[in-house]
Amino acid sequence: MKGKFVSLLLFVLFSISVLTAFSTQDKRSLKNLPEKYKNWLKEEVVYIISPKEKEVFLQLETDREREVFIKAFWKIRNPNPNTPENEFMKEHYRRIKHANQYFGKESPGEGWRSDMGRTYIILGEANSFDRFENHSEIYPTIIWHYSGKVEYGLPNSFYVVFFKRSGIGEFELYSPIKFGPQSLVIHYKGDMIDYLSAYSQLLRIEPAVAAVSLSLIPGETALSPSIASEFLVVNKIPSAAYHKVKDTYAEKLLMYKDFVEVEYTANYIDNDFEVRVIQDKAGISFIHYIIEPKKLTFEKVGSKFIANLDVNGKISDLEGNTVYQYQKTIPIEFDREQLNNIKDKLFSFQDMFPLIEGNYKLNILLKNTISKEFTSIEKDFFVPPPSSFQISPLVLGNKIISNSKYIGKNKPFLIGDIQLVPSPRNDFSQGDRLYLYFQI
Repeated sequence: MKGKFVSLLLFVLFSISVLTAFSTQDKRSLKNLPEKYKNWLKEEVVYIISPKEKEVFLQLETDREREVFIKAFWKIRNPNPNTPENEFMKEHYRRIKHANQYFGKESPGEGWRSDMGRTYIILGEANSFDRFENHSEIYPTIIWHYSGKVEYGLPNSFYVVFFKRSGIGEFELYSPIKFGPQSLVIHYKGDMIDYLSAYSQLLRIEPAVAAVSLSLIPGETALSPSIASEFLVVNKIPSAAYHKVKDTYAEKLLMYKDFVEVEYTANYIDNDFEVRVIQDKAGISFIHYIIEPKKLTFEKVGSKFIANLDVNGKISDLEGNTVYQYQKTIPIEFDREQLNNIKDKLFSFQDMFPLIEGNYKLNILLKNTISKEFTSIEKDFFVPPPSSFQISPLVLGNKIISNSKYIGKNKPFLIGDIQLVPSPRNDFSQGDRLYLYFQI
């Protein structure tokens, strides 16, 4: 019990220090925001924006950039981007309106600011609820039960409890560790840290309330306040609103905001990539890279299916000076049969270029100008001197092409007369034959 308490104390202290640091930084940044965007951030999306999204939004410098971000913010959450109406956004503002109408009536602030309002905005309607508001021996208590929200990083079944501390004021979010069953009993006279004694007294008064007083997770055996329940209240429920959101787009939007047009902003595609430094027989170092977007969208034009890739590459030194920069346009065209043959395969873009010794940062921006989607890679790497004695990082592949038709030419991952086919995901199965390449 002592070890568990110390762990919990460290967790709480760490959380407080991190929150304080972020809070101070946020306040400084918020001062510079126009009122319109300050309200959007502090009131409209305060419970559903991820920390990464908020951090990026506070770094934007112009109203145009903020408008682009807000458009991307809602678009990335739209469950059906092909419909004119954003169902997620519509439901979110409905929940705010409901919270203002039905919650927080005992407090001077609006309903969305209350614990009940915040929980409702994040989780929506409870599957069921129980109210214990006119009991002579326990303080007013309301229990919401949720189930079927595993996709949001939550337990399959859990309770959220609200109570009026000391029987007055607004309903507060109940935490077994912060308050404990003794805070629910009106005439509890025992030791305030004797949870089992308070639980036993509460069990005699109202078993349904006692059942959630030590743990909010059904089936969890708890002889003391549940740490898992505390984590549920402090971490899992607040983050449920953005658990499914791939907020990588926010960082990419900030990084490439000067190079990516407005219509691309919410269309960031994840990818897998590999970057390797390989010396040829003459001792010249080449950067070989492969990038595989999770998808590549084609548009039907007549009987053809087309995509058009715009590739922008930049290599910088550690001081941020551009060492090498290039741009390529790659049109792709398939007929129906060709598209059917490759539709279940990932698109792979590979390239290479020479570079002298040094430390560098690689940025590759790949845009599909047809679908207005983009992806990117950022990688720090080191090119060793030709005369140094080193063993290069390993390159793994599940296929090689012997006697390649490209022998004598510069081709990515072509070493001598053998072309290696690497997998940037390292997704090998048990029956695969692996090929490993490295240089000494």
